[in-house]
Amino acid sequence: MLFGKRNKIRNKLPAGLGAPDRDPLDAVPLVAPGIEARQDAHGLVQIRGRRPTKGRLDKFFAQTLRMRKPLRLDLDERGSFFWGLIDNHTDFHEIARRLDRKYRLTPDKAREATVMFACDLMRRGIIQVEIKRPATSKE
Repeated sequence: MLFGKRNKIRNKLPAGLGAPDRDPLDAVPLVAPGIEARQDAHGLVQIRGRRPTKGRLDKFFAQTLRMRKPLRLDLDERGSFFWGLIDNHTDFHEIARRLDRKYRLTPDKAREATVMFACDLMRRGIIQVEIKRPATSKE
């Protein structure tokens, strides 16, 4: 029942208290600290690093017993192309446009693929995002 109540409460929040009215594609992806990427002979990217700790017990084992779990992810052609566009300056809008052009996707499919893949990389602790500040006009 707790989850049902939480959803009801979340739906009743005033507009100003919810998520900001920004497009998630305005964010700029950044490679998380401790993550390394290498290309194999076929041009595909292998990502390596250490999984981030997720709780007190996990943190305790990681620090005391040095039991941090390794992370390895082999990207396919599209994932490798996406990874190559992460340069700390290019936002998700531009990444979606380039995916659209290279793989002949519809703009909606390119945006959806960009958001889904970015969310997956964020969940795994491979990338972080930086929110660009909206430009203020000086009059």
